[in-house]
Amino acid sequence: MASSSSSFSPPKLSDFILTERLGSGTYATVYKAYRKGDSREVVAVKVVSKKSLNRVSTENLLTEIEILKTMRHPHIVQLKDFQWDAENIYLILEWCSGGDLSCFIRSRRILPETVVRRFLQQIACALQFLNERNISHLDLKPQNILLSGSILKLAGDHTHTHIHIHIHIHRYMN
Repeated sequence: MASSSSSFSPPKLSDFILTERLGSGTYATVYKAYRKGDSREVVAVKVVSKKSLNRVSTENLLTEIEILKTMRHPHIVQLKDFQWDAENIYLILEWCSGGDLSCFIRSRRILPETVVRRFLQQIACALQFLNERNISHLDLKPQNILLSGSILKLAGDHTHTHIHIHIHIHRYMN
């Protein structure tokens, strides 16, 4: 949901120009942005207000940033960088120009079986990658699946431990 309000005043980042507001939730607002000096490099910047986070939420967010920094997969939105200042934490994310899967489905109403099959294969590939690393995505829904051309990419609200490390505890009861 883009904002055309005259009071639009995105936060300032030294390396990026934040343009339109794409959406917001309880803990974060996402902006479309360009790297200063290179208007061809488009990114999404998730701005998380430090005021909205308690100690546990902050620790979870920092853990998730550490996990996301190491992830490289064609079907998972890449964390390119992160920054912070006194008020906010900024996640600089890969730009996905096609919007989310829910909008894609609504705009087409009926998807050909071949498209559905290709999309399911891409989602399964990303989930397998996460599973092999003992990571779960706990908020898998069309709004958290983005399109970059014909490629699907898993995303999510990383302020809520939606991606977390599983600690496997096996208990055998006799």
